[in-house]
Amino acid sequence: MERTADAIIIGAGVMGTSTAFQLIQRGVKRVVVLEKSTVAAGSSGKSSALVRMHYTFLPEARLALASLAWFQEWSERVGGRCGFTTTGFIRLVEPAKTALLRRNVERLQQIGVKTSLLGGDDLRQLDPTVDTSDVEVAAYEPDSGYADGYATASAFMEAARRGGATLYQGVTVTGFQASEGRIQGVETSAGTLAAPIVISTAGPWSGPLLKRIGVDLPLIPSRHQIMILERPQQVPPPLTYITSDLYFRPDAAGLTLVGYGPGQDGVDPDAYRDTVDDEIKATGAACIAQRLPGMQEAGMRRGYAGCYTMTPDGDFIELDWVDGSQEAPLMQGVSESMAGRAAILGLMPLSLAETDRATLLSGGFPEVIARPKSRDLWFSSYIQTYLERDVRSVANIRDLALFRRFLALLTARHGQLVNRSDLATPLGVSIPTIGDWIHILEVTGQIILVPPYFENFGKRLIKSPKLYLADSGLACHLLGIRSSAELERSPFLGALFEGFVAAEILKSQVNRGARKELYHFRDQQGLEVDFLFPDPHGKVWFVECKASKTVHTGMAGPLTSLNRSTHGALSPRCIIVHRRARTSPSIRTVAPGIEALDEYQFVEALNSSSRTRR
Repeated sequence: MERTADAIIIGAGVMGTSTAFQLIQRGVKRVVVLEKSTVAAGSSGKSSALVRMHYTFLPEARLALASLAWFQEWSERVGGRCGFTTTGFIRLVEPAKTALLRRNVERLQQIGVKTSLLGGDDLRQLDPTVDTSDVEVAAYEPDSGYADGYATASAFMEAARRGGATLYQGVTVTGFQASEGRIQGVETSAGTLAAPIVISTAGPWSGPLLKRIGVDLPLIPSRHQIMILERPQQVPPPLTYITSDLYFRPDAAGLTLVGYGPGQDGVDPDAYRDTVDDEIKATGAACIAQRLPGMQEAGMRRGYAGCYTMTPDGDFIELDWVDGSQEAPLMQGVSESMAGRAAILGLMPLSLAETDRATLLSGGFPEVIARPKSRDLWFSSYIQTYLERDVRSVANIRDLALFRRFLALLTARHGQLVNRSDLATPLGVSIPTIGDWIHILEVTGQIILVPPYFENFGKRLIKSPKLYLADSGLACHLLGIRSSAELERSPFLGALFEGFVAAEILKSQVNRGARKELYHFRDQQGLEVDFLFPDPHGKVWFVECKASKTVHTGMAGPLTSLNRSTHGALSPRCIIVHRRARTSPSIRTVAPGIEALDEYQFVEALNSSSRTRR
């Protein structure tokens, strides 16, 4: 076995193998997966593998929606097979919960899930085999279905191995190597293995393993029972259902998978009973026969129990940070590999809505706001301990001087369109490498990429995103701007104010639990508007940023032209955001339908819109 790696993954289920695949895709070179048994031998291989969007927790639903495209395009994205089968999905609830079901379907539709409500008669027409006598309304997803947990994990692992990852089966992780509060590697039954990043995706084994380094997470192994029934020949394969009592879906030819019974929490994942209890066999078979009368003569082919990882409330374990100092190492393990297991609450630096001490020069990091005299020292430490250590480690950039040159080039392009070749050439690296480095800075919250807005404008648009450093204080520090006087004289003043406004828009979205949604507009004829974004009501805002403290009617030109080009289809709210003067006027109109707001008034308008929504 190798003795060093760039990243170690513990566990080769779907979570571990997908993590390995994603790391390889992002340019991490030496990825090692350690598995005590074989691929998908634990929870993944015994999973019912339902692929559906109907969750009541919207972040979970968004993850499921993002995953659907992967299953639908598996051969192109991953290769091999995952066993995805589209059956259509039905969610049934008790009559007393009908209003909740209606409300959740509406919420899911708002985030893009293809789902609708069916009455009992509509459901019976869709599926003549189902008993709808107690169904007032059902939720229906036509694109959902199920996959194969073993095939999915195997395909991910094979794709990761093609990219250079290494899998060791039959190797048990027995402990961790740590130094100065940081994990340095693992101890295993086959020896030690060193790496700067260690990711545990060991399911029900993760809890005891992490306790060895003092991390006590509320992870509860839970036994769940599954039956495989033989359908009578006259009964067609069902859709995939979740009801108040059970769930079921088609399996192999002539078979139906049925999950029934409460979970048995607190079992030993190495010694739980992996067969189905006799009581569950009887009551589960009776329950599905009540919902699908044709299954009264169904036979029992086999049954098994799987051990899943639960939390006390059945919800995500929330991980949060403020300044991003833990984000670089953590995001490698959480990003696309822990869907349904962890909620990432990325807390951005403080906004103007939270403190009026967040300024263009200081930015919004709490430490800088609390101790403004230590501003330069704090930013220097942040760059050295986080950007030049953690982020550089994740980006796999071994040359510190090269990374510093990259940051300098990126900072000089604050507020400009991203041109990867323009960055790659002076650094002597490839364009894909620049793309990977920019991606890492984006997911760790260091930069903001604002993509172009295409809808309703055809193909005459500039397609590159605009780039801003996420915190204006950090941007000023990297640009050598140390005082208000220097800021006023800086040629970067306009771009810095643009980035400040962009960050405030995103903070307002993140702080109300919405997804980030911000665009810029620029066409080949030279028409440019800084930002477009939807408010909580779905109304589009057009925003122009002016670092000036006064406004005049000529500043309204781009907004007027863009609004005219849409032929009024968007009915946008058009705003010029400018810096506050000592005697700032109240909200006023600078042209028909165009407001002028200083940054404080603008942030208040953003938050007033959110409060109206609630």
